[in-house]
Amino acid sequence: MKKVLSISFLSMFVMVITIGCSSITIPGENGEEMEIDLSKAEDGNVDVSMKDSEGNEESFEMSSDGESATISSSDGETSFSSQSGENVSLPKSFPKDFPIPGGAKLIAVSEMNDLAREGVEIDSVSYNFSGDINKAMEDFKTFAESNGYEIIAETNINGMLTIQAEKGENEYFSGSLIPEAEDETQIAADVQIGSPN
Repeated sequence: MKKVLSISFLSMFVMVITIGCSSITIPGENGEEMEIDLSKAEDGNVDVSMKDSEGNEESFEMSSDGESATISSSDGETSFSSQSGENVSLPKSFPKDFPIPGGAKLIAVSEMNDLAREGVEIDSVSYNFSGDINKAMEDFKTFAESNGYEIIAETNINGMLTIQAEKGENEYFSGSLIPEAEDETQIAADVQIGSPN
């Protein structure tokens, strides 16, 4: 049954695109609905709004410039934005003194904010770089300590290095460094910094 519904939805989606319709609304079984706005699809932009049976709404905006993609959503209480691809930039709230190595290539960035409570946000950054994994971990530790974080855990699992640190009850920093199997100087890094509470 799910396969039939999926094929039906896909067929309808293709038909809508070929006809050139600017939006389509798909009703659910219990009063919920999903609206897909395709009016800017030619420019790489699609907006999706979903409303549940109680009238709560969440919206997603997806855009692409051919080299990178951005997805944004908001339900009125939280907002989320994610970028990936070639033209990625750090979130404005990401610490300026964070030790991203020179020549590093940003791969993906996301930020989540609680719109009801000021200062509640989480930034996630993924990047690749060439260098010494142990020096990069020392840089992570220096960043944590110089910004008032207490390092609560460090691990080395088959060459993958991780660190977790917290500041007070509400702020944390975590990072992982993963070397490529064929060339240990090629390193993937994932970092999260935020105050989720």
